[in-house]
Amino acid sequence: MSNSSSEIRARRFPLRLPLRYRAAGSAEWYTGDTENISCSGTLFRCQHALVPYTPVEITLRLPRQLCGEASLSMFCSGYVTRLIEPESAETRPALAIAFLDFRLLYTSYRPQAKLRQAERERIRKPLAELEHGLNSAVMVISGNCELLLAGSALPENARKSVLRIKEAAERLGKLTGEL
Repeated sequence: MSNSSSEIRARRFPLRLPLRYRAAGSAEWYTGDTENISCSGTLFRCQHALVPYTPVEITLRLPRQLCGEASLSMFCSGYVTRLIEPESAETRPALAIAFLDFRLLYTSYRPQAKLRQAERERIRKPLAELEHGLNSAVMVISGNCELLLAGSALPENARKSVLRIKEAAERLGKLTGEL
């Protein structure tokens, strides 16, 4: 599609969001504030100007109104399409960025994850107690089976039964370890 006045542009949303940005691969991050954002890019006031066509990386936090209870951050990569010089000494320059790629990053507050963690904590102690009790029982059963098998006075059918009991106790021990 040519760059003409009839070209359809992505809808821009006038969201004021703080962000961090850097030239791709640079160690130093700078801060800025979006003026608008769309699915294809953003315009933001910057702390440090970059020249057009510079590859950039941006992180920004999406407001709760957009993503419900979850707190999401977005990581974007793209390039500078234009640098807008400040209108006055009181304003900062602005960068227009075209996104080439972006992904959502879950951050610290995720209600479902917190609920799952609370549920794990609630059952951790009873599971540990169950595991300890089962391991103790397996040790007693295995030990007694060893004592019975060490003696030579067992009839053959009783020896086979004791071996099956010992094998069952070993399987139970392995299952307990998987708990």
